[in-house]
Amino acid sequence: MGRGVRLLLVDSDSDRRSQTQTTLDETDLSPTVTAAPTSDRAMAQLRSGSFDCIVAALDVGTEDVVSFLSRVREYDDSVPFILFAADASTEIVRDLYELSRTDYVMAVPGAERTLLDRIVDLLDGSPMNEGPTQSQELPASVSGFGPVLELPGADSRLRYRRRRDRVQSRQRCVRNSVRLR
Repeated sequence: MGRGVRLLLVDSDSDRRSQTQTTLDETDLSPTVTAAPTSDRAMAQLRSGSFDCIVAALDVGTEDVVSFLSRVREYDDSVPFILFAADASTEIVRDLYELSRTDYVMAVPGAERTLLDRIVDLLDGSPMNEGPTQSQELPASVSGFGPVLELPGADSRLRYRRRRDRVQSRQRCVRNSVRLR
């Protein structure tokens, strides 16, 4: 993918932010990653430039991630937003889901590759959560997080299987985290 992808990375933990940025910089996607330590700095960056995707940790410094996404949606309701966190509760993910155009990648060791795959899928036009419609109830858990569609063609079937596997992995992670609480 040879285009100039612009990512806004928001994380108050400087070590984690630096590691994620370095990992993304070293990929074949070669994105331009702008890192922000707080949601206020991220909003300033968002106002001063345009981004293809926002990746945020659970801790965005000056406010909670749901409030931050609310401010992002007031400014730009079309930019994809990915929560990249290890310990997001089902309630937080559900709140983000309600705000539309959101996805969640569990940040575990080696998950930067999964994050990168999800960013590529989103930029290639893969379906993502568009938020609930009036006739659609929110899922009881994250198991309904984002649509999974099979599209015609061999390449699309592969993408569908990768997406299905990620959704099933998320379901297992959510079930395990619910059991632990």
